[in-house]
Amino acid sequence: DATSVDIFYWTPEALGDYNLTVTADSDSEVSESNEDNNTLERVIHIGFYAYNLTVMESHVTGNVSEIIRFELNLTNEGDVEDNFTIQISGAYYSWDVTVTPNVIHLQPGESGNVTLDVVPDSETLAGNYSMALTARSQYYSEIKEIVVLSGRDNDTEWWWAHSNSSSTQLYQCTDNDEPGDPGYQCDTSWTELDFDYDDNWSLDPAPFGDSDVGNVDNNTVWAGNSYAYFRHIFTIDNLSAYEGGSLSMNTAANNYGTYYLNSQIVFNDMRQGQGHTANYWNDETLFGPGLLQEGENVLASVVRETGNTQWFDEELEAVFSRSAAWDFVPPPLELEMEVLPSYKFELQAPGSNKELDAGELYTWEIWVHNLGNIVDTYDLQVSLNDTTNFTLLNWTTSLSVGVSETGSMSINISLAADIIEGARGGLNVTAVSRDATDVLEQWVNLTVRLYVPPDYLPPQVFVLNESGLMVNSSSFLVVWYVADWYKEELQFGND
Repeated sequence: DATSVDIFYWTPEALGDYNLTVTADSDSEVSESNEDNNTLERVIHIGFYAYNLTVMESHVTGNVSEIIRFELNLTNEGDVEDNFTIQISGAYYSWDVTVTPNVIHLQPGESGNVTLDVVPDSETLAGNYSMALTARSQYYSEIKEIVVLSGRDNDTEWWWAHSNSSSTQLYQCTDNDEPGDPGYQCDTSWTELDFDYDDNWSLDPAPFGDSDVGNVDNNTVWAGNSYAYFRHIFTIDNLSAYEGGSLSMNTAANNYGTYYLNSQIVFNDMRQGQGHTANYWNDETLFGPGLLQEGENVLASVVRETGNTQWFDEELEAVFSRSAAWDFVPPPLELEMEVLPSYKFELQAPGSNKELDAGELYTWEIWVHNLGNIVDTYDLQVSLNDTTNFTLLNWTTSLSVGVSETGSMSINISLAADIIEGARGGLNVTAVSRDATDVLEQWVNLTVRLYVPPDYLPPQVFVLNESGLMVNSSSFLVVWYVADWYKEELQFGND
């Protein structure tokens, strides 16, 4: 009366049904009262998962701080009952992203609807944003291979250089523009494989930073706000080995950054929102292996920090799904979200009342704060109510201001040399957004007048003393007497 447990392993060669027979005491070496119960038969079904993910509209437009919705449909094309989740790549950390339902349960051949709601935060710039979606089966498994190890894991060396401040670039790109914008220009020569290093560059191990991130210490000190540029060259011996897989660029950075593979942008949040602190990982961006090339490849990244807490580390990972065994390697579903321009600004004039000397010239400074999510141009209109005592010489008629920036306009006015005391000049200053689709304007009222020196002397009384001299006195003796002529010519009514 004993029990033993035997474990064996079997690997199916293909999908489908298999009849497995397990026999105990196959050689009849054990004497039993019942020799008919030594065999166990089972039918094993080797199933597979597969799906088809579609979207009603792949390009959807909307405004910041509002829901932008994508209507998705998911079909279970496998032969097993399955639970699917939707995974998103390319969404910014500051966006509110919601998938409903979070998990969708489908029988083989069954379809279900899924909604993806994205709320871009108020600081999201106007423009087009790409996202990639995949459905993840509950049976999903994958094989990962690190193509370029992080500095955290391997002290990987990168060539790097940095500017002297967060407002100075070593390789100039136009401010407030995004790749693809009509006015965008950028020197990306440093991202090319055959780039020649100058004396600004040095070879040092990652991570780069000024302190630790969690339990990860920096290997190279990067201190002070600046633009920092990083390059790492790696070799792919057999490009065909990556077919059917995908790549994941994983970045840990403080703060904004643009990340390239072979001079092509993989991920960019350089001008988005208020930035972020460093985490492993801030972003894990999936993309196809089409950017790889056999032989040498170059990773290039630029990170800008404005808060004196610098960090950079990066790894490149190849991901292969086990579903490739049954030729199911679906490409990500590509979506594009267009964030519409939001026009908003504020007009300020430091000091709305000025007192000037006659004939004096004064320059009034007017500030325009762009609170929208796109570069805007403002036209300034100025009117003056008194052109006799005041002269409006000139003013800045228009000004282009970047997102979250402040522009300065000037108004030059002068007072007439013969200005009338008490004259008061009133200026109405109106700024109008040139690019807004609706009329958008702000105004301030300014006042200018003649400066009159204040009288700081106390009240005084001047009297004649006995010697006939004027005397300044706050108190004096008053004596009343009747004049002789009055006495001699006294007439009724004179008193």
